[in-house]
Amino acid sequence: MTIGYFMPRSEHPLVALQEVEPYLTEIKTQYWAISRKSIYSQWIIPNNDITIKFGEAVSIAIEGSGYHSFGWNMSRNSSNEPYIHPMPVYFEYEEEIDYKPIYVELPEGMFEANSGEVGMFITHNGITKCYGAEVIQGDLVQINGYILESDIIYDEAEIEFRIHRYNTRSADILVSNYNVYDFDLESFRATKLDFNTPDRFYRVSFQDMDLENEDIPLVTTLIGNYPNPFNPSTTIAFSLSDQTNVKLQIFNIKGQLVKTLINSQMDAGNHSIIWNGDDASSRSVASGIYFYRFEADNIVQARKMLLIK
Repeated sequence: MTIGYFMPRSEHPLVALQEVEPYLTEIKTQYWAISRKSIYSQWIIPNNDITIKFGEAVSIAIEGSGYHSFGWNMSRNSSNEPYIHPMPVYFEYEEEIDYKPIYVELPEGMFEANSGEVGMFITHNGITKCYGAEVIQGDLVQINGYILESDIIYDEAEIEFRIHRYNTRSADILVSNYNVYDFDLESFRATKLDFNTPDRFYRVSFQDMDLENEDIPLVTTLIGNYPNPFNPSTTIAFSLSDQTNVKLQIFNIKGQLVKTLINSQMDAGNHSIIWNGDDASSRSVASGIYFYRFEADNIVQARKMLLIK
């Protein structure tokens, strides 16, 4: 059910909906959501500063059946200053009319407020794309997963997260191994997200992981490129477990070499390089499918990307 909020002052959702809060399992607006599994569970609230503001559409989920009526409630502390939701500026994604909340628990105290972003990426049929991102405000981050209208076969897809830190030259932190909350077992377990389930929201935890050591990868591998499709440029990321020679080349769909981006010795760590959609002579290439080939430490990997103009 979706209702409009037209009170003159902004209010915290649990206060505004106080009369029917005992029957609710979700309160959701365009940018944030608070959720719980049942009316007997605790609310998951990623940011205590959130408020409902004048003119905002509010979606609520009611458990059980029956007739409920209510009036908007306001406290003495309700504010004329509406909550301004910080928007991601690094990770790009396409919004849909609705989303599924994904609550990500970060290692306690590792990231300061407004110090970076967390994005959720899905690789399917060789294409890697961001399906939602959020600015870090604390140890709990809510990502809006815009997955409802996707045609992804999740059994054949890889779901991972990336953390971008503002004001640093370090590569993004790739989190491909994480823990997902099992509501039946009431505990986290090491598994992958499964969006085939009918769950209204998901919980993911990085808390038992030493993300600081992500700068020294355990394996040498090609991570992928983002965005994909892209225009006019894309960033190709890879990790090196040891110092080694790296060759990264772009080929067209005919198998012809377009450009060599890297052919040199590189230190261990996470790395990335931008391809501006040009050839070896710095001329822009045409729209279409291209392949990038990664060679390092006796490993050869290739993926495809799509340039759209």
